[in-house]
Amino acid sequence: MTTNGLAHSDPGPRRSISARWLTRNTWKATAISKNGLSLYITSDRPGGVNGAKFTGVQEIWVSQRTSLDAPWQAPVNLDAFNSAPVVNSVGSLTSVPSFSSDGHQLFFGSTRPGGLGRADLYVSRRTNKHDDFGWQEPVNLGPMINSPEDETALTYFEDEETGTISAYVTSNRPGGPIGSAPGSLHIWVSTLGDDGSFGPPVLVPKLSSPFEETRTAIRRDGLEFFLTSKRPDGLIGTNDIWVSTRDSTLDPWSTPVNLGPTVNYHGYQTGAPAISWDGTTLYFYSDRPGGFGGRDLYMATREKLRNDEPDEEVSRHRRYPPDNPKKIPLLAMAPRNPAIARSQATKQSPMKRRSGRLAKRQP
Repeated sequence: MTTNGLAHSDPGPRRSISARWLTRNTWKATAISKNGLSLYITSDRPGGVNGAKFTGVQEIWVSQRTSLDAPWQAPVNLDAFNSAPVVNSVGSLTSVPSFSSDGHQLFFGSTRPGGLGRADLYVSRRTNKHDDFGWQEPVNLGPMINSPEDETALTYFEDEETGTISAYVTSNRPGGPIGSAPGSLHIWVSTLGDDGSFGPPVLVPKLSSPFEETRTAIRRDGLEFFLTSKRPDGLIGTNDIWVSTRDSTLDPWSTPVNLGPTVNYHGYQTGAPAISWDGTTLYFYSDRPGGFGGRDLYMATREKLRNDEPDEEVSRHRRYPPDNPKKIPLLAMAPRNPAIARSQATKQSPMKRRSGRLAKRQP
């Protein structure tokens, strides 16, 4: 079959991630650990620090599996083994988890008391990167990156060539794209300074539009960026996932392209992408028909371009030339009923390796 001009194999049998724990509650933004064995989830399901009855307050949970081929287990609240809430907050939203590259830091957005705006960005740290319940008291990221408005999500990226650490921030602060509605969310980027704090975020024009962008994800080599947007040019559902690329981390991002109907679903929401460390699996939510609740979790997979690279090396994947909407790399990703999708992609040329040039970074 073909979609947007790119051939790929037909989807395989439908498989659920785990019908035992996909409930009628809402499952939203996710984060996948580096080893692929822990899936962090935003959910308003009861049973967390906000009590046994449904309150609608979002908290962060984790589902674990014993191997990459094993099924996901029922999610456990991050504060399940704490005598008092540490990560999650009573009466306040805690959502959109994101890891640092080394797995020792967990970033998230929260409306908890003591913040600088209506929603702020926080970070929690742990000593053991494999201990999902060892997170310490969260710390507000401070007034340079947070504003009096809403900072709802952060995507962490560490450039292995330049050593620069960037935070892609979702915010509705003033200064968004021309024509955007007041209060609409867009994508900004902040750089970690020598003092260990993030600097003032700068709008990323290529990734932002007048129509709002929310949850984001970046591939580990910094050459592929996923975002959730309602922009109309190519919109399939009411909310879709889009992708942007660049030839090196010193280059600007290309204009985002819709991932197409292989991932997005006509007339329904698809969003909050999270990409696995090897770049082959995309996790996301959708309220499409066939699920268990308001928003369910799905995942779609694609092949590595090269299978002879060690796990700790940057995997090279299929990509398309910038600004060419006819070739979309995630057409190989086909979502299934809550959460599994597998399809094979046609082979293309290897992507170019990143430039070794040192120049002023462009957002």
